[in-house]
Amino acid sequence: YGFYQFRIEDCGVAGCDDESRTFGIDDPDICWIAVNQPNTWEEWVVGNTEFILYNADPDVEFINMDLYTGTIFLGTIVNNHPVGAGFYEWQVTDFGNPDAQDFYKIRIENAADTYCDVDSEYFTIFRQ
Repeated sequence: YGFYQFRIEDCGVAGCDDESRTFGIDDPDICWIAVNQPNTWEEWVVGNTEFILYNADPDVEFINMDLYTGTIFLGTIVNNHPVGAGFYEWQVTDFGNPDAQDFYKIRIENAADTYCDVDSEYFTIFRQ
């Protein structure tokens, strides 16, 4: 895993070049994680307990989970959680950001290799 960029240059014109944004290349033969829940149809409520369900490559021992709205980091759900049985029991919070509603996602990453990560589908968090 790593971050890469494309660079394009016009060999005939000095200083005519550009670079792409940084991107990663995932190789599922090296590491993979899948989020099974929450999914697009999930509606969770702040304060309720829900189960985040996942599968991970056998080489992944510990994971980190964070909550996002779009690309904006809202807060850490848990760090260095043992992969174990494939679930984490979470007392739902929106980290004080009730405006996102149905644009939440959970990012799970290998604690030992943060380039190995996956995002859940977008789901909804409501306040009662």
